[in-house]
Amino acid sequence: MSYLYSLERRIILVFLVYFTFLTSLSEASIYLTVFPPGPVEENQNVTIQCNFDNNPLEAAFYSTANNNTFCNLTSDSSGSNCKASFCSLNYYTTCPNDTTYRVVYPVPRRWNGEGVYCKRLFSDERSNLVNFNVLVSVTSVTLTPTNIVDAGKQINLTCQTDYCNPAASITWYKASYIVATPTTYTRDINSNGFVRTTSVLQYTGVPEDNGQQLYCNASNRPSWQNVGSNKYTLDIRYPPSTYPVITASPPGLQYNTGTTVTLTCQLPGGNPVATLSWRCKNLVLIGINQSNTTKAVSVLSLEMDSSYNNQQCTCTANHSLLTSPKSRSVSLTVFYPPSTHPVITSSPPGLQYDTGTIVTLTCQLSGGNPLATLSWRCKNIVMTGTHQKTSITPVSMLPFVIDSSYNNQQCTCTANHSLFTSPKSRSVSLTVFYNNVITSSWNKTYSVKEHERFQLVCEVDGNPSSNITWVFVRNNSVIIKDYNVKKSSLVISSANCLDFGTYRVFADNGKGRNASITTKLLVKCKPRLYLMDSLTPVKLVFGKNNSLQIFVRILLFPPATQTTWHFSKEENENKVITDSVDGYRIMYTNAEFEQNITLSKNVVNTGDFGDYTLRVENEIGAFTRIYNVVAEWPPLEPMNFTASCENSIKISWISNFNGGDDQRFQVSYSTDGCSIESFKVLKEDISDEGNGRPHSYIPSLEMEGPLWFTITASNKFGNTTSDDIFCNAVKNLQAQDSNKQELSVIGGTIGGVVFVVLVAILIFLNTKYQIQIKCVERKSNQSGVKNNVSDNTSETAGPQTEMSVQYEELKKTNPNQENSYENISSQNKKRISGATYEDYQPQNEERKYEEFTGPKDEKDTTYTNSKVLSPANVYENMSFKGN
Repeated sequence: MSYLYSLERRIILVFLVYFTFLTSLSEASIYLTVFPPGPVEENQNVTIQCNFDNNPLEAAFYSTANNNTFCNLTSDSSGSNCKASFCSLNYYTTCPNDTTYRVVYPVPRRWNGEGVYCKRLFSDERSNLVNFNVLVSVTSVTLTPTNIVDAGKQINLTCQTDYCNPAASITWYKASYIVATPTTYTRDINSNGFVRTTSVLQYTGVPEDNGQQLYCNASNRPSWQNVGSNKYTLDIRYPPSTYPVITASPPGLQYNTGTTVTLTCQLPGGNPVATLSWRCKNLVLIGINQSNTTKAVSVLSLEMDSSYNNQQCTCTANHSLLTSPKSRSVSLTVFYPPSTHPVITSSPPGLQYDTGTIVTLTCQLSGGNPLATLSWRCKNIVMTGTHQKTSITPVSMLPFVIDSSYNNQQCTCTANHSLFTSPKSRSVSLTVFYNNVITSSWNKTYSVKEHERFQLVCEVDGNPSSNITWVFVRNNSVIIKDYNVKKSSLVISSANCLDFGTYRVFADNGKGRNASITTKLLVKCKPRLYLMDSLTPVKLVFGKNNSLQIFVRILLFPPATQTTWHFSKEENENKVITDSVDGYRIMYTNAEFEQNITLSKNVVNTGDFGDYTLRVENEIGAFTRIYNVVAEWPPLEPMNFTASCENSIKISWISNFNGGDDQRFQVSYSTDGCSIESFKVLKEDISDEGNGRPHSYIPSLEMEGPLWFTITASNKFGNTTSDDIFCNAVKNLQAQDSNKQELSVIGGTIGGVVFVVLVAILIFLNTKYQIQIKCVERKSNQSGVKNNVSDNTSETAGPQTEMSVQYEELKKTNPNQENSYENISSQNKKRISGATYEDYQPQNEERKYEEFTGPKDEKDTTYTNSKVLSPANVYENMSFKGN
């Protein structure tokens, strides 16, 4: 048993030795190095290298800051490159061989005081631990200011840095000098091992430091830049050390009354500067504060009077750090004249006199030392009075005789004194009543151009003031009347022709006869219309056989150099109208600044309608006016009316004067030419191609046999129908030849039957009746069948055409008596409007005219009957009124 036990122990011992051997072969030692060694700055790149005795397959790098791996590296097959299974983006890795692994990494602030090691991934064996000392520069230092410091008192000022490594040192500065006053330091360390430094400066305020800047600088490495704090300006409070100083302007402290004196109180030093106040004549007075940061200044302005004589003015300085106020006083001496103004009395009293009155003025002035000297001045002229004087009052008397030169003038008594800054005076105004006189001097005539400004002034001397009246002599009208004035003006801001004439001015103040003056104004103006209501309107409307008269009244000056009439029409006819040529008469009536012009003609015909242009010229300009003369009557009967019935029907005519309005044409026809009712409208509303232009119409319907045609021209004023013309329309000969045989048979049969019937009827009628047929016609009126008619006018439309068939029943006194007929001429028959060609059908019903019922007493803007009221804008020719 002991053997076995020993053998067992030997086996176990061998096994342990073997396992130890194997372990030593598989787990070699690990070594970590960092470059550069020693302290590193924040974010400085360092190389961390881990060396293994054999290939670790995967190397892991750890930080004690969080005991976690920050990079895992695996060597590739070549052993020169790394495969990072986990690494920060900021890392740079290399693997020179399969036992060396490197990581280049910027050192973060949090690694300060922490260590780094490496090991195999699944092994507990670690490398050596390398600790980091991270250097962080000081970036800020803050000065904590305090309130105002009183001189001699101590305060604590604090400067504190942010956390850094190594700890920073703090230096205090006043202006650009280092403060040698002792300071105390305290430091505290945060969890990352960084240090914050606090420095406290014990400062005692002195007046000389007031306004100096205090600050501190911090530094934690010599090679790094210092950091400065905010700057604090010392505000040291201290009182002034001297007394106020008073200066006077003007200097001397002795003044005449009325002098403006300026007292200035100054006290330098102190922070803040002292507050200054004034007291004069034992009264508090307010000065003007002009203090600055280094000196207290107060300015007091006084106007000297007798109350300041032998009085004191005191300036007092107050400061919060003074134990008692500081003050300075000055004493004033004042010389003064009399305190009142002179007094003037008059005899007789009232100061209002008629010319020739003797007046005495007396001036007195009490007080003053010495007494004042009195003098007189009237009408701005020095006058000498009689002087009297008592111990306290000087007196001066001035007698004189009143005339008009004293009116509204002053007499002044002036008191002079050696201490007066300016004389004292008293004045009285004298009023003298006298008759008015016009003092203005006018030219006999004045001449201005049109639209120029003209002003004429009338000045009057007199008292009381005058009532001035301006009269325009031409119509004896008062144009201006000013009451109780010395001057009156006639102002024409823009002269025109109507201002031409004589002007007279009257002045009256009740103290004598009226004064007057006269002048004449000549206004140069170009021609223009005068008195529009009395002139002929620009549009003139005429009926037949009226006379023409155009009256124009023109204002102008100087007179016209040329006056002409021109006539023009639409047909481009243009001519100059001459007196007594072509029936025209031109009359002129000239006045001083007026010209009346009349153009007349006894009878107006169609050639006189158009535009009449008047042009008047003088040296200033020209005037032109156009008068439009138009007609308003029914159109004239068309000319050269013909009808052709060969092969086809063609009606032709030439248009005549349209009566002053657009005219339209209508073609009518009749198949028997006997009665007016038989005329039917063939074509209506044919437009006018122009005066004297040929027109024609070819009917679209087939017509044959005897035909009568008329042409009617119409406008809004009425219509005119031509005489009828005859035309026999025959069918085409070829058509007749083709039916000749057939028609001859039918015609023969029908003719025989008709003949028998007619004979029987004639025999019957002859035995019982005597038939008389009459066609009566009346010549048509050239003014038209249809005219404008008014109930209040005696004018008629002229004889109307009337056709009728009269049947008279005859007694059978003589059975054998033959029927007697009165032949009816087929010539000169008239048509009647209202029926068209298509309306014509044989029937027994009689056709008659429909009575014209147009508007009665109708007033048109361009036409008027002489017996009705005329529109306001239309000329009414009165030459033939009532004819």
